[in-house]
Amino acid sequence: SLVREPVSAMDYVNVSNKGISKQSVMKLAELMDIPLKDIAAMLNMSYKTFSRKLPTDLMDTISSSLTIEIAQTLAKGLVVFENESVLRRWLQKDNRSLQGKKPIELFNTPTGIKLVNRVLYRIEEGIYV
Repeated sequence: SLVREPVSAMDYVNVSNKGISKQSVMKLAELMDIPLKDIAAMLNMSYKTFSRKLPTDLMDTISSSLTIEIAQTLAKGLVVFENESVLRRWLQKDNRSLQGKKPIELFNTPTGIKLVNRVLYRIEEGIYV
């Protein structure tokens, strides 16, 4: 766990390098209301490998970084939609701005996460069609 809240982008890089606990990843899956096998796939990891880890085990740098990016995107989504269940529905719904893909389907790459964030910013700014 963090000694203090990260305040800069560099803090997030340092946390990624240190590793995010499996427990944090499980909490993220719970927030998104998705099965653990789906979050494992999102982190480009087999479910078998993921399930072998103890809750206190740390994820590798890339998985940790993706976890942080997904968490920040969810936080942005909560600001935009002001409601967890509305956000969850939006994540699971085909989206024209994402060529018909569900936002949650793009969480397995930094590029996909960036696209989802772009759509969230457009919704917030009222430029969403």
